Amino acid sequence: MKQNLTADDADEADERRYGKPGVVMRPEWSSEKGAYWIGLSVSVALFGIMNYVSFSRRVTCWDCFFPFGWPFRLFQQGGFAGGRGIVWPGLAADVFLMFAAGVTFSRVLQWAFRKAPAHES
Repeated sequence: MKQNLTADDADEADERRYGKPGVVMRPEWSSEKGAYWIGLSVSVALFGIMNYVSFSRRVTCWDCFFPFGWPFRLFQQGGFAGGRGIVWPGLAADVFLMFAAGVTFSRVLQWAFRKAPAHES
């Protein structure tokens, strides 16, 4: 059985599929949840790169305690006398700062998405 669609029916179907005419639909990642994912991903990537650079440094003193990590010490190389290991307070501070930076960046993104002017297509 075939239905006869009128122009109004076609317009309603287009609105359901594409949104109202003249209104710009923001992409999925500009939502609040998407902004948090972007903010945390950027923060994790930046902290990962900076800690990789810190761990890739050349050791300058073989018999000294040599710290690794950015911005807080995550690991300590002990030299001949030992004393190497993970520095747990530094790791905890890094994780906290990484999440705080990610949330802050996501809030800035949300603010920027709200302030962005909508352009008619």
